[in-house]
Amino acid sequence: MSFGATIILVTLMSVGFAEDTPIRGERDIRTLIVSSGRCPGLSEVEAQAEAEKVLNQKMAEALQDLAREWAGIRLSTSQALLEWAWLLDQPGVNREVKRSCVPKEYGWVAEQETRLSLPNDVLGQWTGRLKQQAAVRWQVRLAGGLASLVLFISGLIGMVVLDRWTKGYHRGLVVGGLSLGIAIVLIAIWVWILMAW
Repeated sequence: MSFGATIILVTLMSVGFAEDTPIRGERDIRTLIVSSGRCPGLSEVEAQAEAEKVLNQKMAEALQDLAREWAGIRLSTSQALLEWAWLLDQPGVNREVKRSCVPKEYGWVAEQETRLSLPNDVLGQWTGRLKQQAAVRWQVRLAGGLASLVLFISGLIGMVVLDRWTKGYHRGLVVGGLSLGIAIVLIAIWVWILMAW
């Protein structure tokens, strides 16, 4: 072996197999490890159901933290669970679940642990998805505010027109009826906006 080939071989060995160098692709994956902790129950089924419930709550909290870190967006618990389902459908996302249920003197004790491996490209797509959803929510609420303003102004104009048409004889009925109608429509609009978006 020549002197140049030896230097190249030593260089490749020192660069390729250094202890501090992560395995290729290892740093491109974000791993969430969530554990339910010990969950007691009178029966095995009850203990496992409680462990599943606690694990889902803790996973929602972990995804809320991850959404705040990556996208700067706050998610509700139900939104976080929907996003968890979306993440599980993405290619490259790996979920490992460990379950244990042990009988004790006082009943059963169950524990679950989920290890969720999320590639950075999936996290990038998820961040874009979260930002797009936040923008749509903002636009819908803005449209709801504008619709409320238009409805209020048109209601006032309608009150004036009807009052003039009845020459003021039914002012109480006109004002009361239109105010009630406007209030019902405004409440319906905002309940739909806040529930759906």
